[in-house]
Amino acid sequence: MELGKYMKVSKLETGRDSEEDGSDLEGLLHPQDGAVSRPTKARRWNLSTVLHWIAHGITIILILGLYVRSDRQTQKRTPLSIYSPLVEAVGDASRIETFKGTFWENSPYHGPPTDEVMAAWKHIAHIPLLNLTAEEISRMGHSLDSVQYPPERGGGYVAQFEAIHQLHCLHSLWQDHQYQKHPEMFPDLTESIHAFPDVSEEHYEHCVNMLRQRLMCTPDPNFVTWRWVEGITGPYADFNIPHVCQDYEALLEWGQSRAVDAEVIRDFYSLVAPADAVVLSHAP
Repeated sequence: MELGKYMKVSKLETGRDSEEDGSDLEGLLHPQDGAVSRPTKARRWNLSTVLHWIAHGITIILILGLYVRSDRQTQKRTPLSIYSPLVEAVGDASRIETFKGTFWENSPYHGPPTDEVMAAWKHIAHIPLLNLTAEEISRMGHSLDSVQYPPERGGGYVAQFEAIHQLHCLHSLWQDHQYQKHPEMFPDLTESIHAFPDVSEEHYEHCVNMLRQRLMCTPDPNFVTWRWVEGITGPYADFNIPHVCQDYEALLEWGQSRAVDAEVIRDFYSLVAPADAVVLSHAP
């Protein structure tokens, strides 16, 4: 077999030109062409495959990179939240509401302190004492050493709405202002100021500080614009701005469902800590 192969090569080299020789040449060249071209083609295919998978790898890396970046941005945009049984019960009760900020515009809470105005303030700023469970207290991050109602009064943890406490503080500032002009409308305040002048002054500062922190904690992202108004010299601020507001009445309604009755809170500030109570060394 090897001899025949070399004989065909020798015919080619002798220069004989015949059909037989041509057939022999075809038989010689085709196998040799195939032997040369197949490895070359295989090498091209391997290079193409490598480039193909490199492109896929780069694409996957880019997709993963974009996903991680998007996930981090989403985490940054996700607001922090604290558990509240109110939010769990009421859900998202938000709506668009335009603040009423025009000067001299009347409202149910606008002085002087008539009986109707006083009743309106009492409706939104009266602080009821609520009864919360140990699970609710724990999920909110409060200590289980917090004050509880005595067992003979039903037990449960003492709580009140922070939102109503803040409105109570605002009402106290409004009340202090109106007291200067209408002391007869605030007999309890008169008694408190005379009996505990230092406490009354500190309560005023406490309320200013609580409202300051509340406003700084949730700075309003809206903007005040100015308008030209006939009869008014210079630009006039437009404080009637749309806001996303929660349903405050829903808060009051839920609070009433968890409020304790008068018998439970009877002599509340006269309650004595039980023998196994955890007592703090200083006021929180």
